Amino acid sequence: MNKKRLRCTLHTLLLSLVLVLPATAPAAAQGDSPAQDEVRQVLVPREVFVGDRAELRCTFQSQMDFAALADPSRIKDGAIQLNTHADAFTRHAGDYTVELAVLQQAGTTCTLIITFVPWKTGQLHFEACDLPALCGAAEHAEPFLIHFSPVEISSLTEKLSVSAVRPPAPPLLLPGTSYALWICIVVFLLLLVATGILLAKFSALVRCATAIRESAGYYWNARSARSKLFALGRKKSTDVQFAEQWQATMRAYLAYRFGVPFSSATAKGIAPLIRRVTGNMLDIEQENAVSSLTSLFIRTDYIRFAGGSIDSRMLPAAEHEAVFTPGERNSIIALSCQVIAALESSAKEGVPV
Repeated sequence: MNKKRLRCTLHTLLLSLVLVLPATAPAAAQGDSPAQDEVRQVLVPREVFVGDRAELRCTFQSQMDFAALADPSRIKDGAIQLNTHADAFTRHAGDYTVELAVLQQAGTTCTLIITFVPWKTGQLHFEACDLPALCGAAEHAEPFLIHFSPVEISSLTEKLSVSAVRPPAPPLLLPGTSYALWICIVVFLLLLVATGILLAKFSALVRCATAIRESAGYYWNARSARSKLFALGRKKSTDVQFAEQWQATMRAYLAYRFGVPFSSATAKGIAPLIRRVTGNMLDIEQENAVSSLTSLFIRTDYIRFAGGSIDSRMLPAAEHEAVFTPGERNSIIALSCQVIAALESSAKEGVPV
């Protein structure tokens, strides 16, 4: 009877173990790291040289939901961007540089893709990676380590059987490039020579520009004076007003032409002032023009100040009356324009006026 009870008890215990073990096995395997022989590792391309960009693809099985553990900001297009600044990727920075690390998961199949650039030949050893930590998981997350097999980096010199460094090759030129280069050099030299000539003759150019500017100023001054005289001739005014406006126009012209003020010069002082400014270098045409100008100032002064005086009542009246004779205004304007033309033409011929 006791043996029969003992058999029933053993059967019950065995049945309980059979039912409990399958339920607990996946839970235990969910956080276990895969063994190195369970990770399928592929190097793309198969032959990698120093400085080439390559990919290390590792495929393994895991029931851990890495997307749920990862920081949401690291998930892009269904893939998890791993932290490439972690110590596992930067510890051997002298041997290789990890540019990008991505974890892709489809069900229980996971693929880790590491994009790197090697800097030495021979075997490269990658540090084991804790995927939850690289995904940005919380600190209390269970670690999941991936171990890598060494990666072989080929030597280009050994493949090409080259034992010495070749001299640098000259740059390749497209057809016609040499002609364009020589044209650019010639144009540059011409510009350089032109710049030197301009710098050497800079003072002469400045003097020439100043002379042109002064000549233009004299031209517009003479033109403005003639325009004002013609307008004065058409304007209805008294003889005194005409005389005053004529003198104001001519004094302004002379002040700009000779560079000294003529506003306080008397009628007989006009000619001496012009001779002093020009250094007594007047020619015959200029002397005649200055004499005519002096007589015009004396005549207009008489019109301005002799009205009602005893001299204006002397006979013959045509000579002493303080009024302009018929047509005299037009004669004054015409003679004034001749004086201006004489002074301007003398300046063009090089006379220091």
